[in-house]
Parts: sequence; structure tokens; C-alpha cells
Amino acid sequence: MEDIIRFLLFSAELILLALAILHILRRRLPLFDALAWLLLSLFVPIVGPFITIAFLPHKKKTSNPVV
Repeated sequence: MEDIIRFLLFSAELILLALAILHILRRRLPLFDALAWLLLSLFVPIVGPFITIAFLPHKKKTSNPVV
């Protein structure tokens, strides 16, 4: 079951990357801009959940100093 889910997630990422490549190629951007957009479209879905969890606002724990 886990292998199927992993395969579906990986294939969805590849499909999204292919759609991003097609969209960027149609816009005829300069090479550096196209590479920047491709890297952004590749890494945001992968790193996005980790960034969200890392910057999730939470209450600061106040520790009582031992006297």
C-alpha cells in the first residue's frame, strides 16, 4: 500500500513538472529565468510542507528556573 502511495505522489510531481515545463517553454523566457521558474516549480511542492511545519507558529514554552 505504501509503495502505491509513494508511486502516485512521485508521478503527480512529474506530471506537475512536465506541465510547468510546457508552460515555461510557451512563454519563451530567457534561459536564466526559465531555469529559475523550473527550479521553483520543482522544489516548492517538495519543500513546501517542510517549510510550513518549520515556520508554524507555536506557543513559546516558558521554563521555570530552578532556584
